[in-house]
Amino acid sequence: MEVIVCSFFCHIVYCIASLVAECYFQPGGEVTWNRGINMGHGLERINRCRRGKLPVVIPEGYIRPVVPMIAAKYATECNIAVRNHVLVLKHWREYNENPAVIDLFLGTLRAKFDIDTNDAVVRMGCIEMMKSAVRQWRHKLKQVHFDPFPLHLVRKTSPVKSTSDA
Repeated sequence: MEVIVCSFFCHIVYCIASLVAECYFQPGGEVTWNRGINMGHGLERINRCRRGKLPVVIPEGYIRPVVPMIAAKYATECNIAVRNHVLVLKHWREYNENPAVIDLFLGTLRAKFDIDTNDAVVRMGCIEMMKSAVRQWRHKLKQVHFDPFPLHLVRKTSPVKSTSDA
């Protein structure tokens, strides 16, 4: 009886392993894994466990919190906010000329964290993080939409809605 159960169990394990191998392994040996949409879910889980938002305290002279976990979540959410809500303009001075974009970014952070954006030190830290995130996002867009193509094939208008064409 044990031999039959063991062989049946081994057969099931083999079938599952072969299905997994078919689904996730490409012919070149690369593993593909679709994680799905998971942006911000870690922060939501932490907020639910704490029964409140994460407190973000930025000391003077810093641009992010000192506590490592909060700093990591803060940096991730800043990048997500820039990617999803902030226009990508050509120069940083255009953001200074249009404070509504900065206020939109700060409002997004206020919705996610327990943060006082009226404090001058915290506000400057948030703006510096926004500046860094916008620079990273602009570089990523350039790598994807402009660098792989020869100059005569590059589009004159932006392929991304959040980028200005001017």
